[in-house]
Amino acid sequence: SIHTHTHTSVGTYTHTHTQLVAGGGAGIAEILLMYPTDVMKTRAQVVSKRTPIVETFVNILRTEGLGTFYRGITSPIVAEAPKRAVKFSCNERYKSLFVNPTTNTMSNFGAVAAGSLAGVTEAFVNCPFEVIKVRMQTDAVAYATTFRCLTQILRSDKPLANLYKGIESHVWRNATWNGAYFGLIGTLRNLYPTTNLVTDNQKTLHTLAIGTFAGGFASCLSTPFDVVKSRMQQQQQLRQLSGGFHYRYTIPSLVHIAMHESPANLYKGLYLRLLRLAPGGGVMVLVFDRITEFLQDF
Repeated sequence: SIHTHTHTSVGTYTHTHTQLVAGGGAGIAEILLMYPTDVMKTRAQVVSKRTPIVETFVNILRTEGLGTFYRGITSPIVAEAPKRAVKFSCNERYKSLFVNPTTNTMSNFGAVAAGSLAGVTEAFVNCPFEVIKVRMQTDAVAYATTFRCLTQILRSDKPLANLYKGIESHVWRNATWNGAYFGLIGTLRNLYPTTNLVTDNQKTLHTLAIGTFAGGFASCLSTPFDVVKSRMQQQQQLRQLSGGFHYRYTIPSLVHIAMHESPANLYKGLYLRLLRLAPGGGVMVLVFDRITEFLQDF
């Protein structure tokens, strides 16, 4: 039997501007704390040989300096407020499609479906920013600044196609991640309600634990799509590495990597994503809830 839970995957908030501020704040807090792991993850994914994480870290530090760990951060910070706002507010809007009007409850499937739809919407908002970020992180020579990287793409033959490079794998990744994340938060909040928690600290830890577990689980499911997306968005550099294989569609790309490299390569950068997105998932839901509560007091 499917557990039903009330319409509270991440709390039901009606005001879009509240969601915008809360979602943006949650995203920016998460980025400032976790961004360096993302730079290392992208570097690990675009090369076909496996490099130990410590080695990647030391190499970047020695040859490029500390600033490299925050290279390309402008793009995600600028993207963050609209992206997180879309993620959280769309999740709320889509949840209303799956609520049983008579009981005002929603099945776990409804929570997953609403999260997945929010992820698809988020992918279209975020893809251009992600393309710029991946190029900035992997090629320090060609793109001196985020703005120069953008102008170079806009001056290319197919600017729109280039800004939406890898959109299909992006949709797969975001639908999987958000579906698992919001679905699991809803399910866990239903299974472990806060009714018997007394102090604020207990409630904070409860929210952090649920968000962290959901973020980790979602990352495990979505990493293969993330690997393909990174490769699609960094196609030029990869031609030499992949024997001329063209990363065009997600499923054939997954099969190619599994058969011609190794299935383990589909999980390249997983522990770096976990290092970022598991605690990041906890930070996001916590900051989102706190900012929302704060704004509702006004």
